[in-house]
Amino acid sequence: MGKEADPKDANNRSDPKVPEDKDVLGLPYDWRRPTVARAKARMWNSEDPRMFPPKSFGAGWTINVYWLVHLPSYFARDKKTP
Repeated sequence: MGKEADPKDANNRSDPKVPEDKDVLGLPYDWRRPTVARAKARMWNSEDPRMFPPKSFGAGWTINVYWLVHLPSYFARDKKTP
């Protein structure tokens, strides 16, 4: 039997698409060890509506390149009616 991940352990979060955003005075930070999956989820994620999500490691923001490449779609999503 394998060791189960403790949900309280910040380094064992298995879903990089649901990051826990932390901030100090409005500046987001994440000091967990960077992973390729988390970096990809921050830098190329069509499901994240933010153009500038928090960095996968460190303090500040990064660019969601998906929305930069699909710029017309980024602005058109606000105009769609439910």
